[in-house]
Amino acid sequence: MVVGFSPRKAAISIYGLAQALSKSKYSLAQLGASSMGKGCIYVKRLDSLDFTILESLTKSAFTSIEN
Repeated sequence: MVVGFSPRKAAISIYGLAQALSKSKYSLAQLGASSMGKGCIYVKRLDSLDFTILESLTKSAFTSIEN
């Protein structure tokens, strides 16, 4: 699995984007209302995210495994 979503009671966990975020020009604040754990990003509401940035980070995560 490169990127994964897991609905949890407190928040939605998005796995696989933490490394992509650390290498990108975007910050966690630009993504939207979220926080970061050791290996995942926690989001309370998907509609609070900037989907353009989320798409860019997801593409970056997939590109990093191809190289």
